[in-house]
Amino acid sequence: MGKCTYDDGSVYDGDWINDMRHGKGKFRCNRTGSEYTGQWLYDMRHGLGKLTQYRHLDDHHGRKFGKHKESEIENIYGTFSND
Repeated sequence: MGKCTYDDGSVYDGDWINDMRHGKGKFRCNRTGSEYTGQWLYDMRHGLGKLTQYRHLDDHHGRKFGKHKESEIENIYGTFSND
């Protein structure tokens, strides 16, 4: 088990095998703000997990708060596979 902070600021905290994310872990993407918590298989999301994605609303449908746009949060639960 260990934690890795990538050059872009993204963070993975969880199990590893041969320098690959493998087992249970949590990854947060600094660029998009999306977050995955669940099972990994050889560096890919695979198995049970939860993916949280943030979708920014465009100017026609969303309100702005200062310089930030309103966002929707989408939670996806399920079994992930990389077939």
